[in-house]
Parts: sequence; C-alpha cells; structure tokens
Amino acid sequence: GGVSGMGEDSKCVYTGTCLAGYTNPTPKGSDSAVNKRTIICSDCPANSYCPDGNTIPTSCSTPYDKSGKNSKKQEDCYLTLNAGYYIPNAKDSPQSCPKGYKCPGGDTIHYGGTGGQTACNNGYYQDETGQSDCKKCSVGTYTANDGKAYTACTGCPAGTYQDKEGQDGCIQCPKGTYQPNKKQTFCNKCKAGATTSGTGSTEYKACLLTNETR
Repeated sequence: GGVSGMGEDSKCVYTGTCLAGYTNPTPKGSDSAVNKRTIICSDCPANSYCPDGNTIPTSCSTPYDKSGKNSKKQEDCYLTLNAGYYIPNAKDSPQSCPKGYKCPGGDTIHYGGTGGQTACNNGYYQDETGQSDCKKCSVGTYTANDGKAYTACTGCPAGTYQDKEGQDGCIQCPKGTYQPNKKQTFCNKCKAGATTSGTGSTEYKACLLTNETR
C-alpha cells in the first residue's frame, strides 16, 4: 500500500511514487527494484516522518523526537512533558513552569503546539517556578474565583474572616460580631446585651446596646 500509480498492493511494488507516510528505499533503476522499473514502498518508521514521494525518512528532531509509524509531516513529531515544564510558544523547547501555574507533566505536545500549564485553582497559589502542583492558601487568606494565576494569597479584609484552608473568599462577620484586623480566622463577639446593626462590622464601636439598634 501507500502509493500513487499502478501496482500490486499485496507486494507494495509500484511504478508510481510512494504516498506521504511511506518511504521508498528502492527507487526505480536500482538493483533491488523489480525489473529496475518499479519501486517498493515501506511504512515510514516510528520517530521519523515521510512527506509525499520521500525517498529517505526524515528523523524527528530533539526535543520533538517521537512519532508513530506512517507519520507524514514534522507536526506529527511530539514530546512528552516532564513534571514542572511546559511549552509557551510554538516550536519551543520545554521551559520551567511559571509562577501562578502548575505543570503536572505527562502531556503530549506536537511540534508547533503549546501547553502543559494550568492556572492554580481557586484557593491555591504558586510562588515558585518549575512546580508540578500548587500550594493551598492558609487560614485567613484566599485567592479569588476569577481565573487569574495567583502567586500569593490575599489576606481577608477587616470585617471578615476565614477559618479554613484553600478557600476562594472570606466570610462576613455575622451580626453581633466585629473584626478590626486583616487575615483573621474569627470575629470578636460584642459584649453581652450588645449587637451590631448588620454584618461585616470592623470596629468595637459598631456594637450597640440592643435597645439602641431598634
């Protein structure tokens, strides 16, 4: 198979030219060609590619040095990314994973392709390069659910708290509590008999006696 022109498919002996994905190591006129008037087409071997009518397979070049059998073009060559690396631009060699992203590895990237990196999930961040995973935000901090790649977590503002790790937001101080500081894991309770007029209070003076809030 793999020919344009007349021939006998069972023997892959032809009088035309080999199609892309096949190689022609026995050109017409050679001693090994049948009657010196035909060609014998063979599968293009793995880790190489064979354009239309190619006589000698072209080896896939490093780092895109892998391909399947019968590959037709250089874009059929590929690499498999190691953990901590990605391809930022077409035809680049693997680069160290950028901050704010994770590069778990294992992705197959063909010559001319890009990828391998994923922005850290909500509640996670990465402040180092070359990492396969992201770090979880600590209590009192968060990263927003906005699709951005975060290199650090943001502290919860005054009037809020967060008592769990890996969160994408903070919780408003409930009515009857307040919190004047940032990056906190709790809110302070108003003294007995006092409360606040609403949630998210940032200072003690927001606490009023119950009869003052009516």
